Amino acid sequence: MTAPRNPDRLIRAFLAEGQDELPDQVYDAVRDRIEQTNQRVVIGPWRTPFMNKFVAIGLGAAAVVVALFIGAQLVGQPTVVGPPTETLSPTETPAATPEPTTRAFPRAGPLTGGRYSMTREGISFSIEVPATGWISNGEFLISKGVPGGEFIFWGDTPDGAYADPCAAAQGPVIGPSAAELAAAVAAIPGTELVSGPTEVTVGGRPAQYVEIRVPEDPGCAAEEFMLWYDEQTGGRWPTGLGDTIRTWIIEADGALVWIDCETARDASAATEQEIQQMIDSIQFE
Repeated sequence: MTAPRNPDRLIRAFLAEGQDELPDQVYDAVRDRIEQTNQRVVIGPWRTPFMNKFVAIGLGAAAVVVALFIGAQLVGQPTVVGPPTETLSPTETPAATPEPTTRAFPRAGPLTGGRYSMTREGISFSIEVPATGWISNGEFLISKGVPGGEFIFWGDTPDGAYADPCAAAQGPVIGPSAAELAAAVAAIPGTELVSGPTEVTVGGRPAQYVEIRVPEDPGCAAEEFMLWYDEQTGGRWPTGLGDTIRTWIIEADGALVWIDCETARDASAATEQEIQQMIDSIQFE
């Protein structure tokens, strides 16, 4: 009985003996196996007189790979059964809502640092308040401790100054120009003129600046020493005797915006600096 040809054994024998040519029987065996698979495979020129050892080894291994490839084709690809793969979309992180950069004139209480807006005489503007202990009355005033300073933002522009502060005797209505009102403030009887009237700029708008000091002994109490008045809202008196009051009368779009600031006699230099920084921060809309 003739033993069947075993291509794998012949290939191993070829590689072990170091032959330079693939034996005919190995070639025939591989060819027979390929032909039995009914696959159209192009086989290259395996037998070449000038093949070296490395080419021969590579071709022998290639024969094995071809056989395995054919077997895999006969068996077929495995069928994968299961739910369809779900494509996950990236989770979207909702964008944080930024805090407004400008807040409306605050309610009564301590102020956090930041920019606040307000409208006076129909003119809208904003001011930057430092986070250093300023508080609001929720209407028209912000202040910083005692001793310290306070800003008053007039809703109505004052009409004139008092002719006799301790007697609460009103002088004539002044205006309508900022220069005329500034001159009246500078001439209030019993006060000391520190500076002005001076032409300045606030928030890019022309303004008049006046600085006066309240006497330490005017002959009446601080709340009885009347400075200027508005016929609708009343008059202005100092918080304390000896205090300094700065006034900015700003011309804006045909209207006047009146801001004054009072500082105590022993107010710190830091408070004085903050006051000027706040005035310099004013922006008109």
